[in-house]
Amino acid sequence: MEQFECEFKRHLSVSIKSSENNENGYLSLLLRMQEGTTEGGKWKHENEAFLRVSRKVLGTVERTNKMDVALISLAEFLWSYETDYMNCVDLVCYLLTNNGHDLLNIHTNKYAVTFEDVGDISAFVKFEFLKAHDFRMLIRKNDKDLRNSIAHHNFLLGEDGTIKVKGEPIDIFKRNSGLLCFTSKFWRSFTKCFKECASDKEPTVPTL
Repeated sequence: MEQFECEFKRHLSVSIKSSENNENGYLSLLLRMQEGTTEGGKWKHENEAFLRVSRKVLGTVERTNKMDVALISLAEFLWSYETDYMNCVDLVCYLLTNNGHDLLNIHTNKYAVTFEDVGDISAFVKFEFLKAHDFRMLIRKNDKDLRNSIAHHNFLLGEDGTIKVKGEPIDIFKRNSGLLCFTSKFWRSFTKCFKECASDKEPTVPTL
């Protein structure tokens, strides 16, 4: 995450200086997310609730019913990708738009202005936007491909719980763990950068 922190702090310091008194600025967004009053904040809380329920179910499923365990794990990966991971992507995209970079919604032909606008834009466009602004390290291509396979039911599930995508076996538990680890590292780096950039500012930096 060292490269991410370097780029993120550079953009964040600009945004903080320009948006302290702007109700649509980045500081305001983070405070609203902390309160759960943005779509991103709601997703974060909903994701945590889903993970708690799915893990409770996994804890009660008979060990011999491996297909059910695999299906729940696939759903957990898809949910984590669509909520927690894409929330990370949207936060960085919104930071860039807040600093004057144009992110176009190709379906409405309008530029993103709010955080919710960013959420309405396709993942492909956002990934290309991140590449253009030196945030390629946030793009997890293998996870994107797995997400698409799950969403479009392009996988085979065996009675023993084995999952194959394009003929290759997938360790869904390892993939879930890897995605969770990545998003956790993102939030740690995010908080670290924010504290360093806003250490001399008031109010106190929100903890997400």
